[in-house]
Amino acid sequence: MSYKSGDTSFGHGIITTSFSSNISRTATSDAELFTIPAYSVIKQVTIIGPKSNAGTSAVLSLGSDGGGGSDFLAAFNVKTNGVVSYPSSFNSLGASTDPNPIIVTGVYSEDGNASNVGGPWEIIVDVIGSGQ
Repeated sequence: MSYKSGDTSFGHGIITTSFSSNISRTATSDAELFTIPAYSVIKQVTIIGPKSNAGTSAVLSLGSDGGGGSDFLAAFNVKTNGVVSYPSSFNSLGASTDPNPIIVTGVYSEDGNASNVGGPWEIIVDVIGSGQ
């Protein structure tokens, strides 16, 4: 089968895009990081940055605007995971049916003695889109 120029009866392929933003220790309430396009599927997250020295725990959570702040990644430990991490607990959201762009938010929280080291962390999200 051959396709003619302008023929739209076949698939448009896959478009892969990476989005990134930084989050610091002062982001203790949902901070908007970036917006991913409608009909996208998040495939991977990379977190780059130095470990926090918080007393008991230090975690990053990623979510969608209005999604509670942790629907993509809940309580990723940045006290013990540092430099470059690929969280295996990341929920690769099957957002491919969502016709609206999704605002990705991040929040940092810690317990125990306050940290004075750690972050900012670069959050990189790899997204596969439908090409629509």
